[in-house]
Amino acid sequence: ILVLLLTVFLSLLITVPFLSLVIRYRAHYSPRALGLPEDTTAPLTGTTGLTTGPEIRGLLHLLSRIRAQEGIAGLYKGICPVLFESLLGGLTALIYFGITSPGMAVGAGGSYAVAPTFGLAAFGWAVFSLLLNLPMTVILNRSITTPYRLPYSPLRALRLLLSPTEYRQPWKIYLLPGLLPTKLVHIAYLTLVLPGLRAILVPSFSPESEWGDTLGFWGGMGLGTYVVFLLLSTALLCPLEIIALRLSLQPLSGPKVANAPPVHPAAPGLGTNLPPSEEPPLAGTEEDVILLRSPETGGEPYEGMRDCYKKIRQEEGGRVLARAWWLT
Repeated sequence: ILVLLLTVFLSLLITVPFLSLVIRYRAHYSPRALGLPEDTTAPLTGTTGLTTGPEIRGLLHLLSRIRAQEGIAGLYKGICPVLFESLLGGLTALIYFGITSPGMAVGAGGSYAVAPTFGLAAFGWAVFSLLLNLPMTVILNRSITTPYRLPYSPLRALRLLLSPTEYRQPWKIYLLPGLLPTKLVHIAYLTLVLPGLRAILVPSFSPESEWGDTLGFWGGMGLGTYVVFLLLSTALLCPLEIIALRLSLQPLSGPKVANAPPVHPAAPGLGTNLPPSEEPPLAGTEEDVILLRSPETGGEPYEGMRDCYKKIRQEEGGRVLARAWWLT
């Protein structure tokens, strides 16, 4: 047990800072500066190459900003949700399948990487794992991106990270616009489409296999086609991961009440679940490390997966949808 705990501890020391970097990098809202048209009657357009807010030039630049603003502790924001999600996924997999969780993945596999290998069984397990982990994934993403230093009390931290509707009715986290459909498309592609193509295109390589003779297809060509398809799949999977992250950061608002404070993604529960007198200190010293999209900075909220995709392209440019694509 001691060796296992030490292994988990060392794993978190390495993976959590990297996970924090990737999530913040993909979550950073970088709207393009409005261009001034020659015709004064024409609408303003975000077609210039300039951006508003802090400029993040890459993961290393973001790392330097985190260290300058929040110190080393800023790299370990979200370590408790990561630990809880890893233990929950590993325990569930151990009970049902007798296998252990590979841990918190950053790329395409995500937290459902312990699924069976193929077919509907893999898809069913991935959906079950998704439903089990989705609330914790939302909490994890928000705990990493919030500019506040989270309280040590789990309840106070949840009161800060969740909107009043989400805090009082936690099951409504599953109703965050577009989040669940985006995740389902993601896992369907990973567990059904890619394994199916591999079974068709990639040979068995066993000595007694007559794969090439049976299908009349050269094994090398099939393998090459599959590798090319994997690379092209990044163009679909990476935007889906970024869209899912952006949707998870958008708090679910309840019915509009007169004189109610606005729900801000940096601290959805501040002023409602958590009184202003209990506002925690900011983690940074001068300015926020990243800019989060809010009603003040980005206008209308995302209404779903397709709407999020369109607004990211219109407001920030298509390159944002390829952030950290090499992880996918």
